[in-house]
Amino acid sequence: MTRRILASLVAAIALSACPPPPPVIAEGEGEGEGEGEGEDCTRVTVGPVRFGFQQDVSTHFEAQLTTQIGTPVFDHLVFQFINYNERIGDGGIGSFSLSETPNDNYSTCTECLLVFQDQLEANDTPTKVFFQSAGSITLTANPRETASFFGNVRGLKLVESTIDGETLESVPVAGGDCLIVEDIDVDLRFVPAGWTCDPALYNSDDGVCECDCGEVDADCFVDFGEPAPALIVGCAAGQTCLARFLPDFSSEPFCADTCDALAGIGCSGTAVCAIAEPQDICETDATRVATAAVGGTCANVPAQYLCGVVDGIATGLCNNGEPETGENRECRPLCGSAADCEAGEFCYSIVGGSLDGEGKGWCEPGTAP
Repeated sequence: MTRRILASLVAAIALSACPPPPPVIAEGEGEGEGEGEGEDCTRVTVGPVRFGFQQDVSTHFEAQLTTQIGTPVFDHLVFQFINYNERIGDGGIGSFSLSETPNDNYSTCTECLLVFQDQLEANDTPTKVFFQSAGSITLTANPRETASFFGNVRGLKLVESTIDGETLESVPVAGGDCLIVEDIDVDLRFVPAGWTCDPALYNSDDGVCECDCGEVDADCFVDFGEPAPALIVGCAAGQTCLARFLPDFSSEPFCADTCDALAGIGCSGTAVCAIAEPQDICETDATRVATAAVGGTCANVPAQYLCGVVDGIATGLCNNGEPETGENRECRPLCGSAADCEAGEFCYSIVGGSLDGEGKGWCEPGTAP
């Protein structure tokens, strides 16, 4: 996504409402002494920092102000961490100014702190919005990837601002109010509400995938280039742990048999070997399998992506077809690298790599993007 789209999606949430206090999943106390400047600013303190929600473009946390501003209605300090490319991985760890580019305006910020004044319910419009104008935030882990928040905020000052609904530009209100927030130290380790095992086992980075704890352990999944879990608890030998998404948008872990499509190691019964990371899996959902042979035409059904099934292995994948309509999808040969493709083709990688042919995907005519 572009920076504009990312910011637009986050701003739409922020401008419509600040989330009400969510159930306490994990929390870190806000404490310390403020160092901010501002003779006419109101000095405020905050309560426990809580996880709010995570989506594909941002991760949110919030804390209620324990100092009353405005009327006796909830006031919220909201943290928004945006998934810009420069903040992925280790780029999201360190100390960041809240008053310098890109964090000097809401339309461009990557670490965005706002206060919503007088907002009792999630859909209520706050009487005032304050945006950061001074201070720094230090992160010792990337909250965008862990949903945990370890770090601190120092010297935070926010000024009353308006935020344009189209451009997302934040503009200080002339003669408006300002807030100085006491320094905040956060030690918040996220654990899903449905987790049934010891909280210390979730996302512990110990090389163990817990697949029988009610929620999917983040240790079960790896970034590109990282090793697979050394041990999977709760699954039989030869199985891996996956997430099954439910109608209410939650997920649950389940064990799946493994295979190796490129090595010709298929699945038994009606299951079809499908490329996956870190191991290929035996797909048992027949709605994901197209009837087309390699070189044939797949139906315009996005869920059907496996094709060319031979001896329990999907030897091909349905490509994207026409850019606008998705029509004329072709069953293209499976590949693990460009070496598996014919001259004049590249490996359009969708698993374990990138579009330049370093991972598993299908052979596509032309040159890599």
